[in-house]
This record gives sequence, C-alpha cells and structure tokens, in this order.
Amino acid sequence: MPLIVELRVIPIGVGSSIGDYVCEAIEVLKRVSKKVHIGPMATTIELEDPIEVGTIVKMLIERMRELGAPRIGIDIRLDARFDKEISIDYKLKRIT
Repeated sequence: MPLIVELRVIPIGVGSSIGDYVCEAIEVLKRVSKKVHIGPMATTIELEDPIEVGTIVKMLIERMRELGAPRIGIDIRLDARFDKEISIDYKLKRIT
C-alpha cells in the first residue's frame, strides 16, 4: 500500500536557529525513502508500508538526541489511497 507521508521535526530548547537539526532530519528521511520532497514547512516522503512510519520516527528521535536536542516535536500527516497508485509527483502535477 503506497503512502505519502509528510513530516515536520521541531527541535525544542536548541536556540533560535534550528536549520542544522532540520538538515539532519532530512538526511535521515533520504536514507529511508526513495522519493523525498523538501518543502518550506515540512518534508514529504513516499513509503510502501505503514509500519515504516514508526521506524522512521524512532530514527528521527535518536538522531535529534545524538545532536543534543533536549526535546522535539514531530508532526506527521499520512495519505493512503486504495483505489489507485499515488505518488508525490502525481499529487504535485494535479495542482500545477
């Protein structure tokens, strides 16, 4: 079952600049998904199995902890379509 997953990682207590943390989160996502679309407020990936979401969240938490973030928030949105195949590219073409 293909999924479109949007994730936003919010490091808390790391100062006013979070760019380095966001870059590291994006690197984690690039390792686990063949398709990554970086947006101004969140990053979207394509997955095949919903169980992967939990694994990715764990990886993000571990990486942020390694970087010294005392706390993080993670926003997740999922789009699962059952009547036909979906992809990030398909969704973007439909609105442009």
